Amino acid sequence: MRTGEKAVAGIFRRDLTVYGTNVEMKLAPGRTIEGDVLDGVSKSPVTGAKVTGMPTGQLEYPGYDRFYSATDERGHYRIDGLPITSKARLVVDVPSESPYFRRSTNLEIKPGPGPLRVEFPLAKGVWITGRVVDDATGEGLPNESIEYHTFIDNPYLQKDLEAGLSPQVGRDVFKPYTVAGGTFRIRGYPGRGIVSAGSRQDYLEGIGADSIKGLMQDEYTTSLYENTDDFNPYPPLNPHLHNTTIELNIPINANSFECEVRLKKKGVQ
Repeated sequence: MRTGEKAVAGIFRRDLTVYGTNVEMKLAPGRTIEGDVLDGVSKSPVTGAKVTGMPTGQLEYPGYDRFYSATDERGHYRIDGLPITSKARLVVDVPSESPYFRRSTNLEIKPGPGPLRVEFPLAKGVWITGRVVDDATGEGLPNESIEYHTFIDNPYLQKDLEAGLSPQVGRDVFKPYTVAGGTFRIRGYPGRGIVSAGSRQDYLEGIGADSIKGLMQDEYTTSLYENTDDFNPYPPLNPHLHNTTIELNIPINANSFECEVRLKKKGVQ
């Protein structure tokens, strides 16, 4: 723009002047939240974890509009301007290649000097790999839902709960479905657990669930896990709405565990 020109709706004119309106904005008080995301045992940093705060409006998409941060090489994160509230919630999602479980926490954000520190020690899982296949043909089935759940009396889960690690187990946030060839990879615990797969109407539902101790119809809500602040399954389990459920018993020192889930098509002997 040259000297003496005024801009009006994108058009340069020499003979027009635009006067703005005074605008007064009132900002609600906020608080900075920061801390570290670390391995719950070794205390080594977890790099690239995403810490997301709660949305404050219906048009926000959590983790993309406001109130989120990724951890740096020290495992450190910082979120500025979180609203003062008694019902805040922070969620930690790790990169898809990381073996750590997702976790979340509820907290009250009060006014105060300086940042409020919130630490996130994470529970480390074992990779469960395998395929979901058609029982009759052995063909791999892509795009099938896949979930892992552990039992509340699993000693390795109990050890993490006692250490305050609070894992969220269930459907993988990044890869909740099988891919080409029916392959999958999800996080699990050593010891006893289950994998459930499929929600297709052309395949039988609830296969395998009734043969697993603690998974009889109407019993799984208390026998598999307890809905407490210490243990938050994600999502809730209903093995009788999946096509097939199998039981696992993963050795304590295993780095990974392989299994196969076979779905039985309706009307096929």
